[in-house]
Amino acid sequence: MVKVVLKNVWKIYGGRVEAVKGISLDIKDGEFVSLLGPSGCGKSSTLRMIAGLEEITSGELYMGGQLMNNVRTEDRDVSMVFEYYALLPHMTVYDNIAFPLKILKYPKDEIDKKVREVVEIFGVGDILNYYAVSLSGGQKQQVGMARALVKKTAVLLMDEPISHLDLKLRVAARSELARLQRAIGITTVYVTHDQSEALALSDRIAVMNMGELRQCGTPEEIFYYPEDKFTAGFIGEYPINFIDAVLLREDRKLKIGIDSFKVEIPDYLARYIKPGDWNKVTIGLRPEDTKIYPESSEGRIPVDLKFIERSAEYAIVFLEFNKQEILAQTSADVPFDLDTKKVYLDILTKDTKFFDKETEKTILLKSQDIRFN
Repeated sequence: MVKVVLKNVWKIYGGRVEAVKGISLDIKDGEFVSLLGPSGCGKSSTLRMIAGLEEITSGELYMGGQLMNNVRTEDRDVSMVFEYYALLPHMTVYDNIAFPLKILKYPKDEIDKKVREVVEIFGVGDILNYYAVSLSGGQKQQVGMARALVKKTAVLLMDEPISHLDLKLRVAARSELARLQRAIGITTVYVTHDQSEALALSDRIAVMNMGELRQCGTPEEIFYYPEDKFTAGFIGEYPINFIDAVLLREDRKLKIGIDSFKVEIPDYLARYIKPGDWNKVTIGLRPEDTKIYPESSEGRIPVDLKFIERSAEYAIVFLEFNKQEILAQTSADVPFDLDTKKVYLDILTKDTKFFDKETEKTILLKSQDIRFN
């Protein structure tokens, strides 16, 4: 196992296209770190620079304390798994797994020993004589992983390795990947655009956008304490609701103003707002954190009910306020129906996020940063 360190790493294509912009990231020994972001955000370019498949334009890459900028891919002690496993269809599972060792001219008995060891880990011993062309998607994924790890390298790099599988197989593969990575203890960098994958698998998640690293933290930190509006919007099963508002003080109380409504911010929430000249802000409210009621009360904003999407576990209620759609998640037995034209939304809960409208950075403190008098 080794530590992987990127220091102010840039990747510029053709002297003009800035694919990766000054990323600095420390990946610990044995850690599983996901590079998460939309297509074109620079996550695959970052992975390819770690692998040595792309030249680093500027900055430094270290593995195990050694500068790797000019080290060839084959000398970097890394294994790679990509979206399509490139298994050789005319070869058996055994021969596909053994192929990297044969290329390196390992002795035959050592090849057999290593293949048998990795086959036991991945549970594909009963298909060793199958040809790759006959395998299912899940089996190909297992064999591809086994082939990548048969050399027992220090670092495992994976680029969207299960994105082409159907949903049921993806969920199964996800749990298997997590189990295997922890059992083997290999330092792993995993590229994905699927936030549910990143949340399920990772020790830490590095969120990227437009070539920049926006935030790196544990899944809990990324979900509950997003540092900017982009990160908050990218994470979550359903899109977070963003509502423009203003912060103001009246009668020594901090209030939020939305359209013509003013709502007092309760003390338990106000104490988390950083001191500053905040005025225009954006509220972030996840559908699962919303509270909607059939009756009016102080602090609730009237919204129009447009549609209810029901499932066995919960209901998603589509609301509209000031021509803006708002999603709310409620229990499956939601206490109103489409005949209810107006419902009332509580926008201030313990999980409400606040962002500076101009910088899009959070203006909320974490609980450990709160100083009580």
